Amino acid sequence: MNMSKESYITFLLKVIVPSVLLQLLFVQGAVAEKVEIPTPKRNLSIGYINKEIPKLTAGTWKGKRYEALVPDTLDLAERATLAIHGITNIQDPEYDYELFWLAEFNRIPPVMIHQTLGPPWLDGENYKLMESLALLRLITGSRLSLEIDQRWRERTLQQIGPDGLAYWPEKGRPWLSMDVPPGGWKPALGDTSQGQISTLGMSGRLIAAMTLYELQDQNPVWRQTIEKMINRLAELTVYKGNYGYLPAAAVAPGAEVPADFPEPSKGSWRYAQAWLIQGLTQYYRQTHHEPARDLAMKLTRYLMGPSENYDSDGAFVGMDHFHMNTQGVLAISDLALATGDRELAEFARKTYKYGKSIGDDLVGFFPEGLRYLNEDGSYEHKYRSVETAETCEVADMIVSGLKLADLGHDDCWDDVDRWLRNQFAENQMTYADWIYRLIDKEAVPAGSEPLPDRKKGEGRSLYSGRPIAMPINSPHENGDRVPERHIGTFAGWPSGNDFFYWDPETHGHLGAMHCCTGNGSRAIYYAWEHILDYRDETLRINLLLNRASPWADVDSYIPYEGQVDIKMKKTCNLEVRIPEWVKPEQTVCTVNGKRKEITFRGRYAQFGRVKKGDVAVTHFPIAERTVRTKIGGNDYTLVVKGNTVVFMDPPGKWCPLYQRDHYRGNQVRWVERERFVGEGALHW
Repeated sequence: MNMSKESYITFLLKVIVPSVLLQLLFVQGAVAEKVEIPTPKRNLSIGYINKEIPKLTAGTWKGKRYEALVPDTLDLAERATLAIHGITNIQDPEYDYELFWLAEFNRIPPVMIHQTLGPPWLDGENYKLMESLALLRLITGSRLSLEIDQRWRERTLQQIGPDGLAYWPEKGRPWLSMDVPPGGWKPALGDTSQGQISTLGMSGRLIAAMTLYELQDQNPVWRQTIEKMINRLAELTVYKGNYGYLPAAAVAPGAEVPADFPEPSKGSWRYAQAWLIQGLTQYYRQTHHEPARDLAMKLTRYLMGPSENYDSDGAFVGMDHFHMNTQGVLAISDLALATGDRELAEFARKTYKYGKSIGDDLVGFFPEGLRYLNEDGSYEHKYRSVETAETCEVADMIVSGLKLADLGHDDCWDDVDRWLRNQFAENQMTYADWIYRLIDKEAVPAGSEPLPDRKKGEGRSLYSGRPIAMPINSPHENGDRVPERHIGTFAGWPSGNDFFYWDPETHGHLGAMHCCTGNGSRAIYYAWEHILDYRDETLRINLLLNRASPWADVDSYIPYEGQVDIKMKKTCNLEVRIPEWVKPEQTVCTVNGKRKEITFRGRYAQFGRVKKGDVAVTHFPIAERTVRTKIGGNDYTLVVKGNTVVFMDPPGKWCPLYQRDHYRGNQVRWVERERFVGEGALHW
């Protein structure tokens, strides 16, 4: 990026310096407290590498609770509560609360499955949910199933080997085989006959979870564990000039890496290093531990250049899976924000812009699959006949947009607002009775189709087939109230108008995968955090969504009405960002019912000084419009009110999205909800 000295100074003063100061404010983090925790189940047959761990107790976030009458509109705290329900119900208490990664809804009964595509990947999905659950508890103050938090902490320390890495054992986990690497992944480095394996990229999500544990528990064991892990990861990194790369997806204890170890071939592992980059960045942001920053920067230089994942314009050219590309966008934007590196910031902006160009920018539908078809070596995106949008990529784009907004790209607030209200919100399962209706309607008659022979390796897949009664394969599977337990989780394969794409003739994806729950639930926190920010005695409202905070409570009437109430808890300056469809001159602001003359700074209405106890209200017009567009390769007609899709035609068949006729009314509905305001704050 070419930038004059004057422009660079402006960039530093307006963007980087405030963001760094904001991070410094949050280093102290939210305030934790100790509470009584139910005794968790412990599986003594699992062969963890570390037999002796110190005694520890999980902490919780401290805060205040109160009942409030709030608008019945999108409320991320309520969505966080749902997500906690989902996360805690898809764990297996018989195996130390390990994740059932997959669910198949085309089974009678529906089942959850311990499934692994091989050692390097899916074991690490547990770490995503560990990070997410700690963040969601900060939003809600929820203490549901705290025994899971306790056992996860114990299990984490039991996994830490002498070298500092976290190893997943084979013993006692019968679904795992060290000998079956998934397609596209190479076997782990080192001697896997030891029955222990560490997933290197996913170590980043574990570092993030342990960083949150350190803040919650105030226990030095977490910082010691993280920094020893970073040292070992740095030892395993292969360095070339100003960049470095990890040599494999996974390693066994004692693995050695020659200095001239070749770079990874094109494919998933190159991208998986982005998980590590972000975990290192998050730890650096909270602690200023320079080795974390230095390793993150080396890996990022590789990701941006020699990996050939992206071209110089930020296009995705290395792999056809959208999420594998956008996790790099997220990692680079986060590191740019933490370090003030303007080259990284510009690269992140270009890759984000490219991601927008191949999705639906209105609703936030980003396709799982990318296809590069030109024989001359050039590339282009082309939809499959029916495309789906993993929550992973929707979440990646939302969080990347928030990071870029922090970096000064103000238009990203509008992107995030649209995507949150539409594809993201619809991708979270809020009820489950539709699964039983689908089974009743489409089930294969008993005895009309031979069951697969599991001993011969036969099996039905969620990728195909009408629902059929099959015996539960224990301990790999669990069929207890699976639909109900999935409320709050996120869709793995939604189409443009349905919770998943599936057809009894052409097949599809009739189930769930919980990488999407891990990424989707974490995105709830990022979005909730960014609704507002407070610094320099100024409260800025960035996203017009419901939110409780120490400084003010925000009540959003959108999309029923164009109104937002801000109930001040602290005397300070107030700025409110108006939506993209509103012109500044259409905005009417009041304080305690009296007209307030305002000025604008960009899209922000400047209220000036408002006092504790004041109610500041922003009014603006909101109306419906009809949009005809193509989403995921199919044509749709949408009715959009403000930024919210309130009607879609044609509707989905099984669990249709956008059933929002109530939003078409012009008078807000109210609901009684518990609000929680944590002490302190956490910039994640």
